[in-house]
Amino acid sequence: MSMSRITLAVVAAPLLLVASACGSTETPSDSASSASVKEVVVGSVTDLSGPASVYGIPENQGAQLAVEEVNAKGGIKSLGGAKLKLKPYDTQTTPDQGATQAQAAVNDGVSAVLGGEVSDTVLAGTNVTHRAGIPWVNTGGAADKINQRGYNTVFSNVANTTQAGTGWQEVIGFVSKELGISNPTVATSNVSNSYGVALFDAWKKANSSAGYKLLSDVSYQPGTTDFSAVAARMSNSKADVLMTLGYPGDSLALTKSFGTQFKPSSKIWLATGGDSAQILKQVGGPADGTITTIGPVAGMPGLPPLFDSMSAAYQKKFNEVPTRQSFSGYTSMMFIVAALEKAASAEPAKIAAALTSVSLTNDNGNVYPSPAELKFTAQGTLENAPVYYAQLQNGKVEVVYPASVASAKPIAYGGGLK
Repeated sequence: MSMSRITLAVVAAPLLLVASACGSTETPSDSASSASVKEVVVGSVTDLSGPASVYGIPENQGAQLAVEEVNAKGGIKSLGGAKLKLKPYDTQTTPDQGATQAQAAVNDGVSAVLGGEVSDTVLAGTNVTHRAGIPWVNTGGAADKINQRGYNTVFSNVANTTQAGTGWQEVIGFVSKELGISNPTVATSNVSNSYGVALFDAWKKANSSAGYKLLSDVSYQPGTTDFSAVAARMSNSKADVLMTLGYPGDSLALTKSFGTQFKPSSKIWLATGGDSAQILKQVGGPADGTITTIGPVAGMPGLPPLFDSMSAAYQKKFNEVPTRQSFSGYTSMMFIVAALEKAASAEPAKIAAALTSVSLTNDNGNVYPSPAELKFTAQGTLENAPVYYAQLQNGKVEVVYPASVASAKPIAYGGGLK
């Protein structure tokens, strides 16, 4: 199956919101859908500190850029030009804070929520917002379970673990063929939480038809910082393919270990949660050949004009190049904007209902070259998830898969020190 074809309801009880200061007791339906709405508050419940902040901060920045663009163009037209406000709630890369910060957002009377980079955090947070009837557009939590609970208020603007596991299996097959490796052997490591276990299971299911032999798997606890033992076991496996199923810090630590302590003979290294720019910056040459996922980048075939304008505005405002999390935050906010326009209401239940049928094209918020349209399935997952794979090659980040947007052919992993 090609990446372009990967496919990815309990009725929420209305929450009586108690207004602060004035002692009013209006419900969202009393006021939020009226023509007098001047401001719509969206909560950004995400990882603004801690290890996953490398994802959460650019995600929040992308959402903020979308807010400013919409406001500059006159706000939400169907609400008489109501302005958007993004209010941050820091989950601190701690799943326990998912529920705490989600409750804070509910108490503040937000109309919708976006965010989340850790699946367990999103799971905890959406339990709270669902009970309050508030929609949540998930920007980064990939575990299938997020959208398997029958919640009609949860929408995932990210490839889930089934999609991701299938995608990584396709990458193994594609790169192995390009490098002339038949029946490659694999050694994996995975973080032992909802995301890591689900992704590993999804990959094993996708691998069942290919039958590539799994020589070794190492499970490690969330928050692990010393990866030398994990790296040693993976290296000692002598597998053709090394793959870690974890977070950006995990991929970075393992790439450093491979490049400075070990000499893996493997020809393919898949850092599934890795941030290519950070790995290149912190590891350099010894990381050559590392493969990660990536967002759209300048020079990709088929990029829409919106990509260029959004990227230029992002760089001007934040003095950095947008990452795939930046694009996820931006498009997640644009999904909420499309739902607000369709619902003509800031009432959470009406926004949630509208999210089931709106779509993003290159004209109203979709910055990706493929797919041309983003929309949610009945389960709240993306019908087609925009996922691209990049490889570090001679100090540059090159897109290698899918072929339709590739800038280079894959090369063999350098294996760190030789």
